[in-house]
Amino acid sequence: MSHFRAVPFGLGRDTQNKIDGQFSPSDAVRCLEWIKQESGENFEIEENTEEKLKVIDNFYEILKDGMILCKIVNKYLDDDKKLNFNSITFKKSSNLNFEANRERERLDLFLKKCVELGINRGALFQIDNLYECTHLGAVCAGIQALGSEIEARPNFSGTRQWPKKFVDPNAEKRKQKERVESQGCTYKGLLYGAPTE
Repeated sequence: MSHFRAVPFGLGRDTQNKIDGQFSPSDAVRCLEWIKQESGENFEIEENTEEKLKVIDNFYEILKDGMILCKIVNKYLDDDKKLNFNSITFKKSSNLNFEANRERERLDLFLKKCVELGINRGALFQIDNLYECTHLGAVCAGIQALGSEIEARPNFSGTRQWPKKFVDPNAEKRKQKERVESQGCTYKGLLYGAPTE
């Protein structure tokens, strides 16, 4: 669908060039190799990182329908949260409009299930980043966040490929402060012995 977009000019083109400059072909190849390993799918990976446009096309064509991404995230979901691959969302359609909507819906499901796995929504990408090919660097970062989350699980037995997941040491203090604030306790209330929990 990205071929229906108007070519950006002026400031829009400058902005898009900066965004495109964030895309690293070597990161994309690394993500595709990890996806191939995790999904068990057999697809061709363009490994010549000198030809950036070929790597972009290869990355886009493999991931844009969302099917492989859904298979990977489904592998690590609890049984009660697993995706139903027999639903109409995962069936191919001969109607191009229906197929485009189903591809977008699969990407949306993938992103929702990643959040259920515990990935911060800010670490993921937006549907149009992949589907409209507007920010593939963000897609690589989202796949890396998924990989880090999967590798941080205690039952993970493979070799680590992604950086360790960041664990905020102040998260518990922040949650306690939010609890206190949500109860409506003020400084004056704390002085007069209002409960803090």
